[in-house]
Amino acid sequence: MNGRGPLVVLGYTVDFNVMYLLGACLRAGVPTRFVDLGDVLRQGSWHVAGDGGTAQVWDKDGVVDLAKAAGVFWRPVRPFGPGTTALWRRWDELMDALDGWLNGTPGRPPVVNPAHSHRHNRSRPLHESMLRGWGFDIPDSVTSADPAVLRAFLADGRAVRKSITGRHCHVAEIGLDDLDGGRPVTVPWHLQRKVEGIDVRVHVVDDRCFPLMVLHRGTDYHRSGLAAAELQSMNLPDALATQLVAATSAQGLVLAGWDLRRDPSGRFWCFECNPMPAFAAFDRGAGRQVARAMIEILTGAPPRQLVPASALQSSRGARLAVAAPGADR
Repeated sequence: MNGRGPLVVLGYTVDFNVMYLLGACLRAGVPTRFVDLGDVLRQGSWHVAGDGGTAQVWDKDGVVDLAKAAGVFWRPVRPFGPGTTALWRRWDELMDALDGWLNGTPGRPPVVNPAHSHRHNRSRPLHESMLRGWGFDIPDSVTSADPAVLRAFLADGRAVRKSITGRHCHVAEIGLDDLDGGRPVTVPWHLQRKVEGIDVRVHVVDDRCFPLMVLHRGTDYHRSGLAAAELQSMNLPDALATQLVAATSAQGLVLAGWDLRRDPSGRFWCFECNPMPAFAAFDRGAGRQVARAMIEILTGAPPRQLVPASALQSSRGARLAVAAPGADR
């Protein structure tokens, strides 16, 4: 460990990714303190001082001093729907306080993830432009509320419709019938050229890549869930792994989830870099190596081996090769 206190996990009990990391810390023998942000919002409090001062959070179990943490993992995913104005106001105040301290305090403990430099993910057109600028192959796309523009794009080939914001929605193939069938275009649509191939999910932790092929039926495996898919280990081309690590670092991220697709010619297309990925469902079937890597980053020392590599099996019995540290650099 790095001589500080426990690893602090800020999140919600309803978030499987948070509970998954807590379980990994327990198995690894890492001292950990969980802070339920929902409990803080409803009945706790916080005190964050500027200019590199203290950051203390109170929940039902007492006070946590973030400045004394070994590291901080936080997932500020809002777990509630529309509520009272007071609750929303407290949410905004808590997020502003934590975000400012975790991102701007000199000498703060390691954080997964800082949230100050990757907000282009909230705008699909801007995000794609940024990814293209880093040298990734991005399918052609168009964003417009003009039916004529959308119709021209669809006439040139198959396409899918995606959310124009960072909010997740299921990707669906769309055709001219969807425009000509009487559905009014009242907001801008974001259409992207459809790419055939095999989905690849890569989690990058610092300078390591953990890639998996996601074998499934349909356009978007998020719709049917990973339970209906098969995960298989794979090797990335060295140049692509280097590119993913560099682009993750350029965004100020420690952890990122990259959605790629490998077409029949072997070309890798990049769809998105998720700055707050749902990593647990992937990592559970691949030896908990993403969790292990994050624990190493946050505590400064490797934890005990979480799962023997020889014991790993895919959900359909195929052997999974666990990425060794540095193997995919």
